[in-house]
Amino acid sequence: MMRHRPTSTRRRPGENGHGGGGHGARSHTLGRGGGWREDESGEDEEKEEECGFHPHTLWVLTALTLALRLNVVRQKQNWWILHPDEVFQSVEVAHTEAYGYGFRPYEYLDAPAVNGSAAERQRAALGMYSMRSFLHPHIYALLFTATRWLCFDANPFQVSKLFHTTVAASLPVAVHRFTKSALRSTDVATVAAAAVAFSPQLMVLGTHAFVNSLLSPVVFFLLAVLFEKLRATCDEYDFESCQELDSGQRQFVGHRVGDGSGRTADDGRIAAAAVDKNQNSTIKTHVGGARQGRLARHLAVFACGAALGVVCYVRLDVAALLAVSVALYWLPRLRTLLPCFATLAVGFAVGFLVGCGDDYVRYGVFGVSPRQWFAFNVREGHAARLFGWQGAGKYLEDVFLENAVVAAMFASPALTLLCRTQARRSHLLMWATALLLLALYSAQRHKEPRFVHNVIVLQTIAASAALVAVVRATLGRRRRSGALYALMAAFVVNGCCHLPDSRSPYNGKWSYASATTSQDVNECLFYVGQQPDVTGVVVDYTIHLTGGYTLLHRDVPLIARTHYEYREWSAAARVRTPSRGYLRDATVAVATIDDIADFVSVENAPLLLRRVASRPEYNYAVVRGDGSRLLPVGFARAHTARRYSVLRRQGGRAERALLHLAEGIPVGSNATVLEYEASWLMTFGHHRQAIVRLRHAIALGSTRRRPYQLLYTAYTGLGAASDARAAMRECAAAHGEQVCRTPQAKVVLHQEYNLDL
Repeated sequence: MMRHRPTSTRRRPGENGHGGGGHGARSHTLGRGGGWREDESGEDEEKEEECGFHPHTLWVLTALTLALRLNVVRQKQNWWILHPDEVFQSVEVAHTEAYGYGFRPYEYLDAPAVNGSAAERQRAALGMYSMRSFLHPHIYALLFTATRWLCFDANPFQVSKLFHTTVAASLPVAVHRFTKSALRSTDVATVAAAAVAFSPQLMVLGTHAFVNSLLSPVVFFLLAVLFEKLRATCDEYDFESCQELDSGQRQFVGHRVGDGSGRTADDGRIAAAAVDKNQNSTIKTHVGGARQGRLARHLAVFACGAALGVVCYVRLDVAALLAVSVALYWLPRLRTLLPCFATLAVGFAVGFLVGCGDDYVRYGVFGVSPRQWFAFNVREGHAARLFGWQGAGKYLEDVFLENAVVAAMFASPALTLLCRTQARRSHLLMWATALLLLALYSAQRHKEPRFVHNVIVLQTIAASAALVAVVRATLGRRRRSGALYALMAAFVVNGCCHLPDSRSPYNGKWSYASATTSQDVNECLFYVGQQPDVTGVVVDYTIHLTGGYTLLHRDVPLIARTHYEYREWSAAARVRTPSRGYLRDATVAVATIDDIADFVSVENAPLLLRRVASRPEYNYAVVRGDGSRLLPVGFARAHTARRYSVLRRQGGRAERALLHLAEGIPVGSNATVLEYEASWLMTFGHHRQAIVRLRHAIALGSTRRRPYQLLYTAYTGLGAASDARAAMRECAAAHGEQVCRTPQAKVVLHQEYNLDL
C-alpha cells in the first residue's frame, strides 16, 4: 500500500506537535516551490530537550539583581562618575527644565548667534549645537516634577540614580523574551537572562544614567515582540500553504481505498467524505480567526515600529541593531513578510516624525538633532579629534578580552560549531549579529564602552546559547538541569563578587580621564547642598566628573575646575532661554561651558584665592585633603569624605586674615600664564578682564609681542579705536613696527587644547 505524505505532522499556529513525536522528531512544512522541507527551527527537538527551570526563576534573578544594584547606588560613597555624559547629557538637562537652573551642554543648545563670541563662532562652525533630542532628558524632567508634586523631599541626583537602576535592571526580563522569540528555547533564554543580569560590565553601565542602558530593555522588548509577530506570520503562511495538498487528499484517499486493499469504492467515498468533513472543520476554525489575528499582528508590528522609531530618534545607532538583526533572521522570508515589513516601516516613520516634531518644539527646527549628531560624529569625525581617537581593536582590548573570564565568554559561541543541534543556525545568527555590530562600532574612531552596551548583550546571549548547547551535547537528560542551574549560579557569584561600587576595577579603568575620586567629591557636594546657609561653592575638582547642580540642588554661583583651569559660573553669566517644554512655560537660566564670569589657570591659583576673598558669597569649598594649598586661611573643615573635604567660611578674625592675605596677592606672577588667560578670556568675549591680564603681563617684562596684538584686538572689540592704536604704538616702540604687524603664535600650555579642527 502506498504511504501518505506526512501532512498530519503539520501543526497549525499555536498548536503542539501531532501524535507521539518521539525524541528527535521533526516537523515538516511546505516550501515555496511546493515541495516538502524539514523545519529548520528544530522547535520539536528544542522542546524535547528543555530541562524546565522553575517558573519563578526569571523573577528571582531579576529581583536579586535589582536589590543588589539599588543597594549599591543608594550609598553616597558609590556615586562615582563613569563619564560626564551620564549627568550632563541626561539628568542635568532635566534639572534645568524641572527647576529652572543648572548646566546645559552644547548638545542641547540652540544654534549660536552669528555675531557672538569667538567661542560661539567656533561652536557654530563645528556644528556643536542641537545634537540631542530632548525626549531623553524629558523622562527625568517628568520624574523630578512628579517627585515635587508628591512633596517627596529627595535629592534629584539620588532619585535619578534609583530610577535609572530600576529600569536598567529590567533588562534580564527583556532579554529572556527576546532570546526565547529568536532562539525558541526557554533554557537558553533563562541562562542568558542570568548572564545578562550579573554581567559585571552591564551592571556598571546599568547603574550609571546613560541613555544606552536606559533604552536597552525597551529595545530588546520591542525586538522580542516584533520577532514573535514575524514568526507568527510565517507560521500562518506555512499552514495556509498546506491546504493545497489537503484539498486534494479526498480524491487521493478515495482512489486508493478498495484498490487492492479488500475494501469497496463506497468505503473509499465514505473515508474521503470523513476527511473532507474534518478538513473543512479545521479550515473554518482557522479562517474564522485569521482576519482578526492578522489585524492584531499588524497593529502590534505598527506599534513596535513607532516605538522603535522614537528610540532610534533618541539614539540613532539603535537603527543599526534593528537593521542587522531583522535582516539576518528574516530576510530569507522577505516575500512572506513583505506586508509586515511595510507596516513596520510606516510605524517607524510615524515614531521618527514624533521625534522631529519634538525637535521643532525645542529647537525651532524640524528633525535637527539626528542630522547634527550624524554630521558631527560620523561624517566630519569631530568627536574623534576632540575627545580622542582609538584603534580598531580598542573594544576587544578593553571590553571583550579584558580578562580570562570575559575572553572565554567572548569565544564560547564558537563551540556551537562543534555541537550537532537543530538550533545551531539560530545560535550562529545571534553571534553574527553581535560580531557585525562590533565591527561597525570598531570602524568609528572615537570609542567608549557604553557605545557597545547592546553588543555586550547580544554577545552574552550567543555565549549562553553555546554553553547550553554544550551541556545538552555532553550530559544526559537527568544531569542537564543541575548543570544549567550550576551555570546560572556561577553567573550570580561572579556578579556578586564584582559589584559596581566605588571599589570596582572599572572605576578608573573605564572612567573618564581615569578618575577614581569622583565619589568623594560627590559626597561632599551632597553635604553642601544640605546646608541651609550655602550661598556659593568652590569646587577644586573637574566639574564634569561631578553630579553638577542636580546633586548640589542649590541655585548658587559656582567656581570649579574644568581641566587645567577654574571657571566661574555666576548668576549674571547664565544664559536665559525659554524652556519650550511641556512642563513649564517659563524662562530658564542655564550655565554653559563657555558663558562664564572668569577664567583662572591652575598655574595662577593665588588669583583664585584673591577672587574668593573678594566675594563673600562663596562660603563653602570642596577641596582635596585639608585644602591648605588652595585656601590656607579663612575657612575651616566642616565635613570629610575620605580624600576630599568640605570647608566652611569663617567670620570675624578668620575673615579679616583672609582679606589681609588677599590684598597682597597680585593678578599674576608669570607673564606667559597671564597671556594664556587673557587669550581665553577674549575667546569668551571678556575683553575688559583680558586687558587687565595683558597689562600685567607686559608689566612683568614679557618679551613677546602677542600681548600687544591681543590688546589691539581687545580694544577694537570694545570699540576703543584710539586705545587700540596706542597699543600698537607701544608694541612698535618695544619690538619694531614691522615685527608687530606679523602675527605671533598663541601660547599653548596644554597640548590637549591645541586641536587642529
